Amino acid sequence: MKYSIHLVLISLAFCACSPEFDSASLQNALDDGKSLTRLYTSSPGKLRYLLARGGVEVTGSHHRLGFVDVYTTRDERDRLVTLHADRIRSVGHLSARQPLAFSDYHDPVEISAFMDQVEADYPDIAMKVLVEDTLFEGHSIFAMKISDNVAVDEDEPTYLMDGQIHAREVMTAEVQMDAIDWLTSNYGTDPDATRWVDGMEIWIVPVVNPDGAAYVHSADPMWRVNRNPVCGVDLNRNFSWSYRQCWGSSDQCGDESYHGTGPNSEPETTAMDALMAAVQPMYYINYHTYGEYIVWPGGCGRVDDEELFYIIGSKLNNLVQTDDGQTGHWTIGNVPDAMYPAPGGADDQAYGAHGTIAFTFELNSQSFSPDYDSWRDLTALRQRDAWGFLLERTLTGPALTGHTYDAATSDPVVATYQFADHPFTSGQLPLQTDAAGRFGRAALPNSDHLLIFTASGYLPENRQVHVDAAPVDLDVPMTAGVNREPTADAGGDQSVNEGDDVSLDAGGSSDPDGNSLIYRWTQTAGPPVHLRDELTPTPGFFAPGVDQDIPLTFELIVSDGELESAADSVTVTVRNLWDESSDYPSSDTPKNIPDYSPVGVSSTIHVAEDRLVLGTAVEVDITHTWIGDLRITLTSPEGTEVVLHDFEGEDQRDLHAIYEPPEFIGESSGGAWVLFILDGGPHDLGQLNYWTLTLDLKGDPPCTSAADCDLPHVQIHECDQGRCEIVSCDPGWGDCNDYRLDGCETATDSDLNNCGSCGQVCATPPRATPACVSGACVVDGCVDPFGDCDAEFQNGCETDLENDTAHCGACGFACEFSNADSLCQAGECMMDACHTPFGDCDADPDNGCEINLNDDDQHCGACDHACDLPGGDSSCQQGECTLEGCDPGLGDCNQNATDGCETDLETSVSHCGSCGNACPAGSLCESGSCQEPEDDDPPPDEGCGCYNASGSLRGSLLFLAVLVLLAFRRRAG
Repeated sequence: MKYSIHLVLISLAFCACSPEFDSASLQNALDDGKSLTRLYTSSPGKLRYLLARGGVEVTGSHHRLGFVDVYTTRDERDRLVTLHADRIRSVGHLSARQPLAFSDYHDPVEISAFMDQVEADYPDIAMKVLVEDTLFEGHSIFAMKISDNVAVDEDEPTYLMDGQIHAREVMTAEVQMDAIDWLTSNYGTDPDATRWVDGMEIWIVPVVNPDGAAYVHSADPMWRVNRNPVCGVDLNRNFSWSYRQCWGSSDQCGDESYHGTGPNSEPETTAMDALMAAVQPMYYINYHTYGEYIVWPGGCGRVDDEELFYIIGSKLNNLVQTDDGQTGHWTIGNVPDAMYPAPGGADDQAYGAHGTIAFTFELNSQSFSPDYDSWRDLTALRQRDAWGFLLERTLTGPALTGHTYDAATSDPVVATYQFADHPFTSGQLPLQTDAAGRFGRAALPNSDHLLIFTASGYLPENRQVHVDAAPVDLDVPMTAGVNREPTADAGGDQSVNEGDDVSLDAGGSSDPDGNSLIYRWTQTAGPPVHLRDELTPTPGFFAPGVDQDIPLTFELIVSDGELESAADSVTVTVRNLWDESSDYPSSDTPKNIPDYSPVGVSSTIHVAEDRLVLGTAVEVDITHTWIGDLRITLTSPEGTEVVLHDFEGEDQRDLHAIYEPPEFIGESSGGAWVLFILDGGPHDLGQLNYWTLTLDLKGDPPCTSAADCDLPHVQIHECDQGRCEIVSCDPGWGDCNDYRLDGCETATDSDLNNCGSCGQVCATPPRATPACVSGACVVDGCVDPFGDCDAEFQNGCETDLENDTAHCGACGFACEFSNADSLCQAGECMMDACHTPFGDCDADPDNGCEINLNDDDQHCGACDHACDLPGGDSSCQQGECTLEGCDPGLGDCNQNATDGCETDLETSVSHCGSCGNACPAGSLCESGSCQEPEDDDPPPDEGCGCYNASGSLRGSLLFLAVLVLLAFRRRAG
């Protein structure tokens, strides 16, 4: 954590007018640490906004005097001066002068002693109250309670103010001290002081941040945050209600706007929140310096009580003098509107968490610690008008006050209460009475309210109240009982025409305990409408213009203030009658927008046609360098003003938008429509380029009978309440868009999304292109190589024509081969294996496997394997060649069909005459008979010798071979 300590101050020597940039003087005055620099500008609000959003520490600014003060290093200053050169006119130079007179301002110890002395001097009306004594550096927060019978918790309204939540803002504690001194010292002599002290409890906390305040006086006059030893926290960014809800605080330890580790994380904010809860002030001022601002919640945007805040803030502005001695010179407004977003502030906490009407004053025009002798008493004196005004308003101003108590015992009851007819919508916490059952809430003058009080163990109580210019005191006895949940009844559904004045009816809603009900209607569907009397059981609206019959849905929840019903809903169907809209472009544009002028600029469009407005659209085109300056309204001929753009957009450039305000529905169109543009900020310029008004107007009924109707492709019409309706369509046509004016617009014979009937979609089937033909979904084409072979639409092109044997190359083209399996490859039929026992012996696929290999003598068992056994007749049986019989004189004696009839039965001595008939040894077989050999016959050749007609030669050769063999063997031996 880095903090610069400045023991000797360099203060600003400010001129009455903007000085010229003096670089030499500025350079001499600055060192490497942080220093104050004054930036002169014609748009201090915008420059302050831009600087704060960029993380620059802005110490103060002044709208009327036109400057922003920053506390930066030299490098940071140079960077931001360059970055915002278009908005900075000059830089205020620094000159060395005497240190600021901090010794004249009171430190926390002196202020505590002052409070002790006041308590001692005025013990009957002044009491010093310890608020918190566990701060980081040992200081304590004290409050001064001022009231008659001060030691008693009286039944009186309360008021609270405090100061020095930012340590360096020392003037704020002086204002608190002055208020304490004036109220006590003038009690009994001044009628205002006496009336206020007698009539209420006044709580004043001079120093919310005493640790930081002590450090300002002892070490660093520019210290802002508390003295948390881990990280100093900006206490005015640490309160819980709007904590971190928008930019404007930092999550960086060491930054001057560091918001802490969590909501109410610091002992100072926890203590102040507890004090607010205990005393429940009706009004509260949180004092700061400097810049002369009067601002109010919320820190992130406008809240529900903006009108009340503005009324009171304007009165304070016109009552309290600024440093120049003038009234009406304060810059006033909601915090982000007047300055920049500041979430987690004390005024937000008082308002959002405790229901207090809270204001923040930024005192003095020039610095945190103006010259004490010149400014202390004068500033405090002028602020008596501010807090005095709110004290008087606490006693006598318009408000709702009273007590809640047990109806049987009269004991106080702590209750919750709410304004049922204008409920909170900005996130405020429920309002509560204090421990004594007291309550008090400021109200607008001349206002009406429905208050509902609830408490655990009691039945709800309600009060209908009118507030004029004074408080209204309510007596609210609470009856013990068990509360039961009410029932919502939103009424029956309706059908109406465009432009009809429609009423909803929740009259059937009920509460079993007889409690009054709070009605909360919410439109949940359909084009938005402007509900009149939306918090009543019978709200109304004008039915908007629609392009077709449109249902509007409204949800109703009723409550007795404590318990809510289950939601009920009602549907109002708006019937379309007229579809014509008219555009009316501006004819007096472009127009320059006066910069920072209450005069503004207006542009008027005159509409001659005078009919009931069913809908309005406004297109606006503006060139501008800061659209957050602009407020744009449109006023109808009947005087209804609607805000289209309310200073939104901050520093964005240019605006092109179309607005569709429902507030004009039901009004008359004829006359002047006026667009008004106000530029609420300085320095930035722009012009209205053009705007166009588009009106949807009620026309004359289009029919009185069916004969007046001639909608396209409609077979039979009907005129229903002035509107042509479709009874039936021409054959092959349908009204599929429910838009009656284009008749039966859809050709259901051929429309893919409405094939045969409305809503019947021809969804794209797999691998196919769909088509609607004669009202039926069909496949119109296939992704190659697929085909739609089953004519079923749902499965699309289901067949792979490259591989399907039933549809090879084309649907229905089957691959079929006789006695064989088939293949489809790349869309071509191919024969695969033959079926057993067939074979493709001619290699011609056209006739398939044409040969039965089981019985074909030429192809037996395999192609080209012919049955032609030697010496006999053969045939093919079961794929094997079989001998049918042998030729005469031959026989199959080895039972091997493959060599046919291999034996000569005429000469074989082993098979002489027949197989197996062997001749006796030494016998011959001649002509199939065994014969004894004659003496001179050579021995028969039985297959061992070579004796035959050339036997002598063969024998000689054999003998010679034997001799050679024996010779080789002898040599080898």
